[in-house]
Parts: sequence; C-alpha cells; structure tokens
Amino acid sequence: MKIIICFISFTTLIIISSTCYSNNLFESKYNKIEFKSKDIQNTKNNKFQELKITNLKKILKNILTSEGYKKIRNKIDGNFTDKLVKNILIEDELILESMYSANVKVNYDQDLILQFLRNNKLSFIDYLPNYFFTIILDKKDIHNNLFSEENDYYYYLLNTNNSKLKNFYKLPNLDINDKFLIKPINIINKDLESINKLLSKYNYSNSILIISNLISGKVEIEVYIIQDYKIFFVENVITEKLNFESFFTNLQPKIIDVWKIHNSIQNENIKNIKCYFNSLTIYELKEIISIIKSISVVSDYELKEIKLNKNLYEINYYGNFNILKRIFNMNLIDININGDNCEIRLK
Repeated sequence: MKIIICFISFTTLIIISSTCYSNNLFESKYNKIEFKSKDIQNTKNNKFQELKITNLKKILKNILTSEGYKKIRNKIDGNFTDKLVKNILIEDELILESMYSANVKVNYDQDLILQFLRNNKLSFIDYLPNYFFTIILDKKDIHNNLFSEENDYYYYLLNTNNSKLKNFYKLPNLDINDKFLIKPINIINKDLESINKLLSKYNYSNSILIISNLISGKVEIEVYIIQDYKIFFVENVITEKLNFESFFTNLQPKIIDVWKIHNSIQNENIKNIKCYFNSLTIYELKEIISIIKSISVVSDYELKEIKLNKNLYEINYYGNFNILKRIFNMNLIDININGDNCEIRLK
C-alpha cells in the first residue's frame, strides 16, 4: 500500500492518491523507518521530521559547494524544512502493537528550493559527474612511471576491492598508444595541448591530473582538474608514508567541490537567447517545452513567433551558455548556434 502525505500551505497534511515527481539531485530516495514505541504516533512524527531534515541536508550538500552549504546549514531546522516539503510517500507501512515499520520518501518542491537559493544569491549545480578520467604521473628518482603498472597509483586502483574508488577514478588503457600520445614531460609542464590529445581519445568530459614526486623520502603530490581545455588546482599533499585508500578516498570530495566551483550556476544575473524549436509534430514540441520547463537553470521562456514546424522562443536562463548547453544535452535536447541563428530539437 502506498500513502502520500502532501503539504498544503506548508502546514496542513492530507492523504491523496497521486504521485509527485522530482528529479536529479533534488530527489530523495526511499528510507526504511523501523522503531518500537509505546507512543507510535508521536515517535512516528519525530522520525519523519528527522528524515525530512536529513534528506534536505543531503540535497543541499549535493547541489552546493562546501562553502555555500556552510552559509545556510544553521537555517535547516524543522520549520525551514516543512516549507520546502511537497509530499511524503509511505509504502509497506506496518503497525503491530508497539512495532512500526515503513518505507518513506520525502519529496521537496524544487521551485521553492531554487527560489531560496536565488534569494540568497547562492550558486548551485544541476548534476554531478559520476566519475573522472584519471591521469597520474608517478615520479621516483630518475623513473617517470606514467602509463604503466609500475605506477603505484594505477597499480592500487587496478587491484583494489573498493568499488567506489574503481567507479570514480576511470583509468587509461595503459597501452602503447597512450605512450605515443603524451610524454611525462608534457604532464610535468601541464601541457594542455598534449594532454587534450589523450583526453580526445577517451572522450571523457571531466578529468583529473595527479603528479606525484618522491623527494628525499617524502611524497609530494599535486592534484588538478581538467575541463573544457582549462586546468584548475585542487590540492598539494606532502607525506612521508602514503596510504593509497585514504588518499583517493579523501581526494574524492575535494575534487567534487572544486568541480562544483567551476560548474556552478550563478543566481544573480539572467541571460537570454532566442531559438527556433524544430519539431515535426505537436507532440515533439510539447516534449521540448516540457523538458526545458523542468531544467533548473531556465528561469522562463516566451513564444515570439509561430512558423510551420519551427516556433521561435526566447529562453531566459541563469549561468553561462556552456552549462545550459551541457544540461540540454544531458536531457536529450540538441541546441546549435550558427551565427545569429539558434535551433533546438530533440535528439
């Protein structure tokens, strides 16, 4: 059995028989709630309130940089959270004497979250990369181990049982072709032209560059992110004894945070672009409009001109065009600009 508790005017609870939709980073998962209590209803209310706050914190941590989240974390209490909750879904609810169990999902109002972020001029991200292509140079005295299993970092990642690390750090093939494409000196000099030849081969949009140097018994490590032909510093590490699992585990959130900084959607200025929506049928046009309407960076849109299979719209959006295009592509919308002409169609 499924129960949906919806918030009307943010305070009144009612039970309805429809489902509500939230997407991407703004969507929470089902959580199992189990407890034993002499006061089932009161304990249930407290557990639900805890879940609402916990899940909202997860959403905000995902879409904000660590610095952005610090600015608002003290505001996330019960009253603040209730204003952003759209409904609560309850499945498999079981009450047996003093025992309670249920699968519970909290849906939040994405528009209200975005409005809060914009009111507070907080930049956010609309999606997170699941993995990063990882280039590692392991320097030891006169040896420059790049695309080789003698590279201790690659050896660890190839042989670890930690699936989270394996999935996050995507490795080159370590084949002879890679060695022809780029040399250790290109990595040392952070030669983006040469590095991008390698990136073009693997076609990953997000990459990490790690340069490790063993000097006088100490390991000195530089870490960078490479994206859109630009390089961004992440951190320096100096240690006498390197624990690979701890290093890669601790590095992961730092990489994500730097990536967020350079991919965040600013919430202060609105830009606009006029594009023709190309569609062969009214159903295609409705699908394009539905997708664009659901994209968080889009502020609004307006029909400017009607033509056969080709309507002109003005789209107002936050952030820069590259981010808008990337999010459109992720949502299976193709946007092409040729001079002053912009056209949008379904992929």
